[in-house]
Amino acid sequence: MRESTTVTEGRILAAVLTIARALAAEVRLAGASAQLNMAQFSTLHLLSQRDLSVSELARTLRVAMPTVTQSVDTLTSKGLVERYADERDRRQVWLRITPQGRRLLLECRRSAEGYLARLLASWPQERPEKLAKALESLARSVEEGLLVHQ
Repeated sequence: MRESTTVTEGRILAAVLTIARALAAEVRLAGASAQLNMAQFSTLHLLSQRDLSVSELARTLRVAMPTVTQSVDTLTSKGLVERYADERDRRQVWLRITPQGRRLLLECRRSAEGYLARLLASWPQERPEKLAKALESLARSVEEGLLVHQ
């Protein structure tokens, strides 16, 4: 018999929050020299994929503009992100990750992936792959949901 949706959703939420807390702690430890938090790690991750405007970054992270501005100011002062003006519209400001930011992001990713590898080492070989596929499917649903709500 299938559990009720509420119980299943609650279990998923509890598991995701526990994993997120552990990964956030791992990122903080790996990024300790730069005092990097999870929100800043997420910003660096997004900017490693492509340059974004502050408003695009706020929409993607689903946070208010002042929150993103403060986070970007901090990342800029640490030399991890830089702002630059659009060549066609000087009023438009873009953000890009710096080489130093890429190095720190890679260091944090390796640390977090190593942490996960240690946790999954005792699992049978097929279970991590099944988990990865299920989480990727859930992430796609989340992304599609975010697009609908923008």
